[in-house]
Amino acid sequence: MVWCGGDAGGRGIAEAYCAAAEAAVRAADPDAAFLPAMPHAPFTLGGGDAAAVLPSYPEPRAVATYLGAHERNISHPACTFHESPPGGTVRVFEGFIRRFLMPSGFENTLWLSQIQQGLALKQHYEAVRVGERPAAGFVFWHLNDAWPTCSPSSLDAGGRWKAPHYMARRFFAPLWLCGAYRSGAGTVDVYVVNDSVKPFKGECHWRLTLMDGTVAAEGAKKAAAAPAARERAVAVKVGDWVRKAGAGNLLLWLYLLDEQGNQTSSNFVMFCDPRELALQPPCMRAEIRAWDDNSFAVTLTSRHPAMWVWISLDGMDARYDENFFCMEPEKPVRVRVTPAVRLKLDAFRQIVRIGSLRDTWQDKRALMQMMTAQKKS
Repeated sequence: MVWCGGDAGGRGIAEAYCAAAEAAVRAADPDAAFLPAMPHAPFTLGGGDAAAVLPSYPEPRAVATYLGAHERNISHPACTFHESPPGGTVRVFEGFIRRFLMPSGFENTLWLSQIQQGLALKQHYEAVRVGERPAAGFVFWHLNDAWPTCSPSSLDAGGRWKAPHYMARRFFAPLWLCGAYRSGAGTVDVYVVNDSVKPFKGECHWRLTLMDGTVAAEGAKKAAAAPAARERAVAVKVGDWVRKAGAGNLLLWLYLLDEQGNQTSSNFVMFCDPRELALQPPCMRAEIRAWDDNSFAVTLTSRHPAMWVWISLDGMDARYDENFFCMEPEKPVRVRVTPAVRLKLDAFRQIVRIGSLRDTWQDKRALMQMMTAQKKS
C-alpha cells in the first residue's frame, strides 16, 4: 500500500494540509509508504476526456450542511461551486444519460451519482482483472475530500462512506470473483482472484435469475487459486437464456465458498446497462432487532432482484458495516447499523430508510397519485 498526499497540479495543495495528511497516515498506517502531493492524470473509465474523472455528490444529509433549501438544485450556482473537477456536474449527467434512467428529484440524483461512480470503478477494475495482462497493482484515486464538494472521492469531507467505498471494499477483497460476459460465445467466464499470500481451495456457485425471481439455471464447480494469482473457475453458458428472456431480464449471481462452506465473496453480472434492466418493485421485507446497546441488526429480504440497496437514517448519521449491495431474490442480507446517537429500538425503526436503484427514478408521489386515481375509478 502506498499513500499520496494529493494532487499538486492546478492550484496545488497547501503545505499545512500536506503535513496534516502525512501525520494522519503515519499514525493510522505507520508501515506504509507516503508520497508527497504531486500532479496526476487519473485513469480513464471507458475512454475519452468525458470519462477521465467521474465524480459523485455527498449524501443528502451532508449536502444540506452547505446548501440552503432554495439552493438544492444541481445546476444552482451554489451547487456547481462545490464541484471538483470543474464540469463535474456535466459529467455526472452525461453518465446518467448513457447508462441509467434519469433520477427523480434532488436527493435521488445525489444517491444515483454515488451508485454510478461506484459501478464505473468496479467495472474498470474488473475489466483489468480479467484482461489478458492483469495489472500488478492499482491506483485508487481519490480517497477523501478536504471540503464538502461533488468529487471523485469515496469518502466525503465528513468522513462518511460513499457508495464507491463500500463497493471498493468488496472488489479489493483478498479473495474475489468476477465474471466476464462474452456475448459472441454466449458465456460468462468466472474468475477467482486471490490477492492473499495463501493458496485458496473451495467452490464457485452461480445462479441465473429472471427479474420475477425465477431461477433459470444454477450450478457449482470446484475452484482453486494460487497466492497472488487469477484463475478461471468456470464458463457459464447463458447464450440461450439471453436470447430467450432478453438481456434486461437476467442477472447472474456469483458466490465463492471456502472448503468449510463459508462464503468469502460474492458478485453479479449484468448483460446490459442498468437503464435497460427490467427491474420490478423489490417487495422488500425488513426485520429490525437490537444488536447490542448501541447498534441494530437490519435484515433485508427481497422478492425480486434489488440493485444497489442502501440504508440511511432520517436526520441522523450512522455507521453501516455494509451498504450499496445487490440482492438476489429471497437471499437475506444483514446489516449492522450504529447510529451517531443512542436510540431505543422503536425510535430507530421510525427513522430507518431503505432505497435501491429502482427507487431513484420512481417518483413515489406520482405513484401514490396514480394508485389513488385507480381506486377512485
